[in-house]
Amino acid sequence: MRDLNHRNALLVQKLGDAERRCEDGNQSKRMLTQQIAAFQRAEGEWSKLEREMRDELVVLRRERLVLTNEVEELKRKLVRVEVEKKELDGFRARLDREVASLKKHVEALEEEKTRTEIAVRNTLSERKAIDKSLAAMEKENTELYRNCAQLQSQIA
Repeated sequence: MRDLNHRNALLVQKLGDAERRCEDGNQSKRMLTQQIAAFQRAEGEWSKLEREMRDELVVLRRERLVLTNEVEELKRKLVRVEVEKKELDGFRARLDREVASLKKHVEALEEEKTRTEIAVRNTLSERKAIDKSLAAMEKENTELYRNCAQLQSQIA
């Protein structure tokens, strides 16, 4: 009977150990089930995020293509603007040379005008002097004619 009691105690102990292991296994199973559910949710979120990122990548690639085309167009415009700037710089240099030439020409004309004005004033002064001299000579001539007429009348 002792053997049976001892065996029974051992069996009860083994049964308790088995129940604890079963409970530990069930606890591990619940935890693993929760982890699996969490991993499945995370996988779903990652899949959704991956789809969103792929869609965004497609949009970004399109935008990049558009921006690349815009950059190329801007580069072409910049080249045209630089060419036009060089042309305008050439026109400006030519215009500056023409302005300088015209300024010199205007200065020469102003000098000539000044000389002409001086010559005209001198000529007018000389003319006044000549007119005055002529008037005096005409007066003298008139007097001489009168004197001659008097002399002729006295001689006659």
